[in-house]
Amino acid sequence: SNRAGIRPGDPDAAFALDRRALARAFNRAAGSYDAAAWLQQHARTELLERLDYFALQPHTVLDLGAGNGMVGEELRTMGIRSLVGVDILSEAAEAAERDRPGLYDDYLAADFCDIQDEEVSRIQVFNPNCLVTVAALGFGDIPPKAFHTAYNLITTPGWVVFNIKETFLTGIDDTGFSRM
Repeated sequence: SNRAGIRPGDPDAAFALDRRALARAFNRAAGSYDAAAWLQQHARTELLERLDYFALQPHTVLDLGAGNGMVGEELRTMGIRSLVGVDILSEAAEAAERDRPGLYDDYLAADFCDIQDEEVSRIQVFNPNCLVTVAALGFGDIPPKAFHTAYNLITTPGWVVFNIKETFLTGIDDTGFSRM
């Protein structure tokens, strides 16, 4: 087993996350994240504005890779009444509560590649009909398996709002998303 907790030969090894490295990177960036997050801010605005065009309105949003709550804050200003944030890092949950106290109805620090039954139940109580993840897919933050798990928690009919790297549409993608 290595630092990411993956045993040699494990088929999920290619998509394993080193939690310690993620936590270190998050902690280094957390204090100035909002100021430096131009791409996330732009993607957030573009994606969320498109919700206005459709009749089905989200009642509960599952914010995957919620970090310190920047996207959740924008969702609230758009009138979303119920928000559930999820991130693999407990430091992200702490940052969300520090930077945007009370924003989320619930916030789980959970590994969606190995989600526990009690974590699934905790999310299902909210009956989410929208999954949002902004500027995280394909950059090493959210593995395909975690996205798939979150996707399966969304009720039907529902929304899935995300952006992708252009390499997802080519043969050079090695993240696993192009095979989903």
